[in-house]
Amino acid sequence: MVVKKQGIDWTTLWKKDDWMSVWIGFLIIIIFMAGAVFKLPGWKWMTDGALSEKISGYSKKVDALTKDAEAKGEEGLKAGAAALKTALDAKDRKAIGEAAGKLEKAVKEVKDKDLGKKAEKLAKDIKGDATNTLGKVLSGENLLRMLYMLIGFWILALIGILIMGMPAGKFTAGFPFVFILSVIAAIIGGNSTISYWGLEVVFWALILGLLVSNTIGLPGWLKEAVKTEYFIKIGLVLLGAEILFTTIVKVGAYGMVQSIIVIALVFYFCFWVAKKLGLDDEFASILGTAVSICGVSAAIAARVTLCHSHVDFPTYYCKGSWDVTSRCRGMDRWHHRYNGCRGGSRCDRWP
Repeated sequence: MVVKKQGIDWTTLWKKDDWMSVWIGFLIIIIFMAGAVFKLPGWKWMTDGALSEKISGYSKKVDALTKDAEAKGEEGLKAGAAALKTALDAKDRKAIGEAAGKLEKAVKEVKDKDLGKKAEKLAKDIKGDATNTLGKVLSGENLLRMLYMLIGFWILALIGILIMGMPAGKFTAGFPFVFILSVIAAIIGGNSTISYWGLEVVFWALILGLLVSNTIGLPGWLKEAVKTEYFIKIGLVLLGAEILFTTIVKVGAYGMVQSIIVIALVFYFCFWVAKKLGLDDEFASILGTAVSICGVSAAIAARVTLCHSHVDFPTYYCKGSWDVTSRCRGMDRWHHRYNGCRGGSRCDRWP
């Protein structure tokens, strides 16, 4: 039997999100390379209690800075540091922010470069903590930046949806809701205490998603806007461009080689552990990629590369229990089972 060789399906270049995300990512890069400027919203904020806990440490650093400024005859810097110390002792958040801002300006007149860098960093850290409040995050100016971001992403993502031939109406209606959930997750994750414990934006996005799906459920009109892989792949293109350029500039060739070696070693170790636990090559590769590179985003990118069919994972949901499956190269492989389907229990497609 003669098997006809299939030709290249060029339509995937504009009908699949694997490629469409690349084109949208490139479009965003080109827009900013052309000179477009956009100030991103601020997400970081700190409570008064958290700032109070840091005041003691800041006071010691300011005292040391005052002594260094006095020893080197930097009177302007000394005066600015003294004013900041007074504000810290008073524990007045507004006054601390203003004094830190003045100290940052005074650094410009410092002749000793090393002392100037030290003072500038300290002033920026204190000013950031003092001025980053929840009120600032929810201010009209910051909310307006969020609105601009919503409109920009909305239009760019919709362009891809239209070209791919997907339902544009439902996507247009549901995208703002998805964006609002993302904003809430970003604000929660922007808190200094929460961030300190490593509970970042992705964690809160997961929690909010689980909350919606397990309470009101995922409405039909919203499903078309939940294009997880589409959004993540666009982000991967932008992240890859940023890391590539900034890494080369900062660390050079030796740093790149070091990064490659570390990624390779971590990947191999995770792959080896996964195989010891009985997982197959594809799933072990996905886990290794996620751990060694950048988590969820890398896992999704690896899944697309390893699996020929377009199947989200988890692929199947088992009523009363759950199973994670992957259909790579036309074969079902069970990767994990917890109280799995037994007897005649029925497996349904993950909603």
